[in-house]
Amino acid sequence: MRVTKTVLIIFFMLGACIVSCLTRDGSCESGPPHFRIKGIESTNMRLTTSEPNPWRKIIGNEQVLWDSFFISFNFQADYIAAIVSDYGQSLMALECAEQGYAGDKIGVDTIFVRTMYDYNDTYAAGDTINQIVLIKDWIFFYDDFEKFVPLSNYIVDNHNGVIDQQFQFKLSEAPGKGDSFSIQLSFILNNGEVFQHTTNPLVLTK
Repeated sequence: MRVTKTVLIIFFMLGACIVSCLTRDGSCESGPPHFRIKGIESTNMRLTTSEPNPWRKIIGNEQVLWDSFFISFNFQADYIAAIVSDYGQSLMALECAEQGYAGDKIGVDTIFVRTMYDYNDTYAAGDTINQIVLIKDWIFFYDDFEKFVPLSNYIVDNHNGVIDQQFQFKLSEAPGKGDSFSIQLSFILNNGEVFQHTTNPLVLTK
């Protein structure tokens, strides 16, 4: 009798795990597929030679060479379209993909990047510097630092829906002199929502 009870307990425990992980067609259920942007945050970064993820965070208002500098942006987000099973258990117990893997349903209309300080002879404080901003989704390896693309490419690729929850900026033009640097990002969605964020200042040098 005791053996029978033990077998039944194990059976129901395994059954609960299977229900929490599998859908009716036997596939593994992922987390909420979409995210909804609530805000933007950033971290100033410096390129390093480590692999993978060849970077380190810049702490405070330290000096950094402009051509090894980049900014990592992350969306503050809610995750939507979660599913609950008929058994009252969340199907997210054993997830196959990270939350928000399908992106934001709302696409980006345009992006403005404004320098908060004089940058060089071409760009003064308050100017839009989209022309010298390059963008990438993530730097996994050192060579990725050479694979940034113009900001306009990102807008086209994400017009029908924001794909990733992060992106990274670097500059294509040197500063005029070693001075404070910070930008204000305006990220405008197709539905008219506007998210603004100002990065922490630091000193860029040549």
